[in-house]
Amino acid sequence: MTMPERNLTGEEAKFWEPKTLDRDGAACWTLGPLKLWARRSSGEWWVYTEREGASDLAMGFTTGRAPREDAGWKRWAFSEDAPVVTMVPATPDRSVVVRPERALRIPPENEVLFFVSVPIWIQVHVGEGTPALLVEEASRVLSNTWFGEPTEGELCYALKTGASRSLEGVKRGSYRFVCPLLVKNHSTQELNFQKLCLPVPYLRLYHGAQRMWSNRVSLSYLGGTQFSAVHFDSEPPGYEELVGGALKPRMEERKSFFRRSFDTIRMFGFGA
Repeated sequence: MTMPERNLTGEEAKFWEPKTLDRDGAACWTLGPLKLWARRSSGEWWVYTEREGASDLAMGFTTGRAPREDAGWKRWAFSEDAPVVTMVPATPDRSVVVRPERALRIPPENEVLFFVSVPIWIQVHVGEGTPALLVEEASRVLSNTWFGEPTEGELCYALKTGASRSLEGVKRGSYRFVCPLLVKNHSTQELNFQKLCLPVPYLRLYHGAQRMWSNRVSLSYLGGTQFSAVHFDSEPPGYEELVGGALKPRMEERKSFFRRSFDTIRMFGFGA
């Protein structure tokens, strides 16, 4: 994922901007429930993570003493010293399955806008120019779920938070991004769904003045068990002022495609 030029301020700048660590230096990044330590030694980088019941709004960067060496560090060796480390936000590596806050029916030729709050992943990059990706960690671990038929479907993550009809109803969190989701019923029958599959690996991310955002995605229901049409806006969302450029999607960028998105067939193994 390419890192854009940014002009962030405050805690966000401290968190996302590149850091240069002294040899044998260590630092900790806190984002919601996630604490991530990075430690530099001669020709090596070490990374350790843990999750705890911190505030959803927690966001901070500190330098200082690292956890003990037997704490479960991951370790990488380099031929040359690389003193710069950068944390980069990313979407989850699989689609997410989300429910509206309440069961909802959409008549033919109608469309409804939702806002979906999704936990981000953090990628740890080391070096300058073309940095090396060491590891990526989910800010909050999501449960697995299967979307589709037993013989034809995909492994996804299950979101506990529902899709909200208003931005005010979206759960706040320093470790989340908001995806505007437009559901269109382009069929001749009523769309009655309880869950849908949102292909987040194809989304761009943006730093907003108050929240992190993705570009808008539209899911057009075509009726029955037909695949839905999925379309990704090329423009950034316009709900608040954005800071800097976009982060490219995890998956190869696509403008639109067809896939099964609604639970018009039986689902299996949905996590709470």
